[in-house]
Amino acid sequence: MRRQVGIAGAGPAGLMLGQLPHSLALTTALQQGMVYHSLRAPRSGVYVQQLIVRLHEALDVARFQAAWQRLVARHEALRMTFHLDGDVALVQRVHTHTSLAWTVESWEGLPPEEQEARWGALLVEDRRRGFDLAEAPPLRFLTIQLGPTEHLFLWSYHHALLDGRSQRLLLEEVFASYDAGGKGAPEAPVAPF
Repeated sequence: MRRQVGIAGAGPAGLMLGQLPHSLALTTALQQGMVYHSLRAPRSGVYVQQLIVRLHEALDVARFQAAWQRLVARHEALRMTFHLDGDVALVQRVHTHTSLAWTVESWEGLPPEEQEARWGALLVEDRRRGFDLAEAPPLRFLTIQLGPTEHLFLWSYHHALLDGRSQRLLLEEVFASYDAGGKGAPEAPVAPF
């Protein structure tokens, strides 16, 4: 089995920690800047990250989705939304549960050149689509079957959720969970940042 990974990336005042409700967290200055720029140019694709994985294997999509659901349940950062508190403070809200936005398509039978053209157009539109940072956590997934043992996977998320280094670790964790089929001892929740 071979997996090829590629990344198509784009390049609070007034609150004290003790005053925040349990489900809220302060944002960093870097996150504040990313959210600010995203709100100023909502369809520009700024800070929309796209992780692309080409899978050369028969993919059990339901098992793959379940592995991602376990990952999101384990990591608070993947369940965050961003909200203005008053006029000045940007806070993150940690959601207890979230449903993943997941699209599954099949392009089997399409000529390779049409698959490539569709893929390119899809990536551009996905980036332009952006995210509503106050709604369900700003991440979404797409799986496209190209053939019996050929799939494209796209994980799009807002860069304010995580950095590139974390991305690799999460991807390793989700594939380990997928390969294990959800069997084995449940992993402990990750300590919050």
